[in-house]
Amino acid sequence: MERARLYGLVVTAAAAFALAAFVAAILSTIYGFGPWFDEFFTTYVARPVIPWREALVDHWLTDNHPPLYYALARAFWWIGDTIEHRRLVNLVPFVAALGGGLVLARPRAGLHRLAALLAISLAAQGVVVRIAADYRSYFLSVSAIALLVFALAAFHADASRWRRRDSAVLWCVAIVALNTHITTTIVASAIQIPFLLRYLVRRDLARFWRLALPSLVGGLLFVAVSAVQAQHWLANTTAFWLPAGWNVARWTLELLVVEVAQANPVLLVAALGGFAAAAVGFMRRRAADAQLETAIFLGIGWMLAIGIILAIHAWRPFIYERYLVGLVPVMAMILALGSEQALRRIGQQPALAVLVLAALVSAASAWHAASTKRQNSDWGPSAALVGQLVAACPASLVHTDPLWNREVRDLAPDDNRAVVPFAYRMMAARYHFALEDDASRRLAKGCPTLFWAEWTRPQEWSAPQILARIRQRGFPVPRIRVTRFQRSFVAVADPQ
Repeated sequence: MERARLYGLVVTAAAAFALAAFVAAILSTIYGFGPWFDEFFTTYVARPVIPWREALVDHWLTDNHPPLYYALARAFWWIGDTIEHRRLVNLVPFVAALGGGLVLARPRAGLHRLAALLAISLAAQGVVVRIAADYRSYFLSVSAIALLVFALAAFHADASRWRRRDSAVLWCVAIVALNTHITTTIVASAIQIPFLLRYLVRRDLARFWRLALPSLVGGLLFVAVSAVQAQHWLANTTAFWLPAGWNVARWTLELLVVEVAQANPVLLVAALGGFAAAAVGFMRRRAADAQLETAIFLGIGWMLAIGIILAIHAWRPFIYERYLVGLVPVMAMILALGSEQALRRIGQQPALAVLVLAALVSAASAWHAASTKRQNSDWGPSAALVGQLVAACPASLVHTDPLWNREVRDLAPDDNRAVVPFAYRMMAARYHFALEDDASRRLAKGCPTLFWAEWTRPQEWSAPQILARIRQRGFPVPRIRVTRFQRSFVAVADPQ
């Protein structure tokens, strides 16, 4: 008894260690980078100054994404004064998913190690660490799908012990997963289909409806929202910024799969060994246990989701790493299930050693992802430079130009036109300088005049072209010095 209790404590400690490192890495990325354009969009449409009904009808439902994350951001607006602080709202669905997982796992001793392996597998995913620092819905997608795949594993293992609180978890996660992002909706639906078909074939209608009803209700809610948003989806993606073509789709998916698989080599080797051993056992017995069936069904659902996503991409450009993060927990769970197949075939002490080593590798992977993250769209560096130049010479004047942001201003939804100047004002206030009105053509006296462009393509504009545009707008500037960043530039005209 004492040995079993000690074993359980080590399993729990390994998972807790990996998750602690994962959260620490997320916090590091949250505070390590300034905001980018989509985060300004979230901030703009979630502002409490907009009444809830107006926000829903005029802002959230006119966007490409379901309104759930905007409502979450609005509800937790009080969490901080800056976008970096407001990113902490992403820990809300993480804590909720963790709590839901504990509700499902606690009474099921046979799933304790699987739950730990899933936590360790997810903690290693650098792509999740990167997107968790976005003030967008992507980490909500990861949290929802992670809990959903574990709920499916628990449900398929033994539905006879399903309790009301388990049903409450399933209902909540199904509704959230189906209404967070369209790709998350596709993944959440696709991974359940093999399970539902299995129950239909076996004529286990009680089990079928217990699993199907939450998703049916969540799906109806999605359809109702989509009935309003569909016209905006079509309009917003007519001229979309995502690149089209099969090469884009192939490389984006391939890189994601490779990154997830390689995130924790210990689990990858264990999973490959576990599935190989399970395959041999299946050939001998012609029977698969519930966890092996779960891995097979999740794999089928994952491929179905990929097929649907590719079909949509063939119609409208759709594939983008951030949009695909809902696939990551499915792959992480498959790795966890394969590793569980391996660990149950070796001794208790070797299994603990593998588990502890995997947790250490996941912690290292999470920190590596945090330390190597590059937020190329960060508005902070260019704004900080402008702030430094103005602080050095307070009479400096700062101008912006709608031309540099024409690409994003012209994109639907209409809120983009308001978000651009809103973002400039936010960053100017943060770095303590003022912006001239668009109509102003003033040049600073005795100090530099600064021309600041964010969220543009600075490499496409040479210094002579930038100078020509400045002169075309009515500024008699003889020369400029240009400092370029990944998505921005600051042009400095010498004092007049």
